[in-house]
Amino acid sequence: MSYADLRNICCLCLSHHFFFKARHGLLYWALIQQIIGPERWEWIKRVQADRKAYPMTLYDWQKIELALKQELGLLS
Repeated sequence: MSYADLRNICCLCLSHHFFFKARHGLLYWALIQQIIGPERWEWIKRVQADRKAYPMTLYDWQKIELALKQELGLLS
C-alpha cells in the first residue's frame, strides 16, 4: 500500500508537476529516475505494479493522518 508513504513523494513546482509531465512524460520520468536513484526508483516501480485493492475506513485514514503529522513534526 502506498498511501502516506513519504518515499513516494517528489516535490516539484506546479508547472513541472502538471504541465511538463503531461507534455514530456518520458523525459519527466527519466529525470525523476535519475534524481531519486535506483533504489527508490525500484520502490516506485513496485508500488505502481501493485494492483491489490486496499479498502480504507475513516479510522484507517485518521491513523495515516496522525502518522504523517508525527513524521513531519507537526505534533509534539
